[in-house]
Amino acid sequence: MEDIPEKAPLVSICIPARNEESVIERCVTSALKQSYPNFEVLVLDDNSTDRTTENT
Repeated sequence: MEDIPEKAPLVSICIPARNEESVIERCVTSALKQSYPNFEVLVLDDNSTDRTTENT
């Protein structure tokens, strides 16, 4: 594994989602478990008609 610089640059994890209510929570939880020290998780909802946004 590579050494992570002390001032690690921000990394964005973008998760596109449309009608993903059955899997979105697991997907976001997995993304949040990263060991990289400086990241953000963005869920990009594309007009879901189910409960995707309620499960994030």
